[in-house]
Amino acid sequence: MPPNILTLFRRSDSSKEFIAKKVREESNELETLKLLYNFQPRSEHFISLLDSFQVQSRTWAILPKMGTVTVHILTAPHRLSEHISQICWGLIKGLGYLHQHDIAHRDIKPDNLLVSKEDFCLKVIDFDIAIQVKDEDEEVDGEYGTEGWMAPEVKARSSMYSPIRADR
Repeated sequence: MPPNILTLFRRSDSSKEFIAKKVREESNELETLKLLYNFQPRSEHFISLLDSFQVQSRTWAILPKMGTVTVHILTAPHRLSEHISQICWGLIKGLGYLHQHDIAHRDIKPDNLLVSKEDFCLKVIDFDIAIQVKDEDEEVDGEYGTEGWMAPEVKARSSMYSPIRADR
C-alpha cells in the first residue's frame, strides 16, 4: 500500500477492513465525495466516504477496502473475465454520472477503479484532482493525471482542453 493509505479494522468486527487515506491539502477529494453523496439519485459506481477526521492538521478519509481492477487482473483474471461487460458498463455509467453533474475525474486508470468481490460492481476512486466545471465545454489548462494514462490534449500543454472530454 502507498504510504498515505493505512488498513483499519473495526474493534467490534475485525474481519471487516477499511482504509484511511491521508488527504493532501490541495486535494479536491473530500469535497467531491461529499458532492457525489448529495446528488439524487446516487450512483453505485463511486467509493463511499464513510467518515473523515483531522489529526494534527492532517485530514484523513475513511473508505471501504476493495481490490483494484489491476489486482483482479493479476490475481484472478478468470473470475474477472466472466464479468468484464458488467465492469465496463460500470465504468461507462460512473463516468456518465460524473459528467452529467459536470465533474471531471482527470485520472482514470486501472488503479483508480475498484471491483467489489461480491457482485463485481465497479467503483471509481481517487478524486484527488477531480474538478467541477460549469459544463462540458468549459476548458482548463494544466497537465493533470498519471503519465501514460492522460489524453493527448492534456499532454499537449500548449492549449486549453475540456477535462470532461479528456476523461472520455
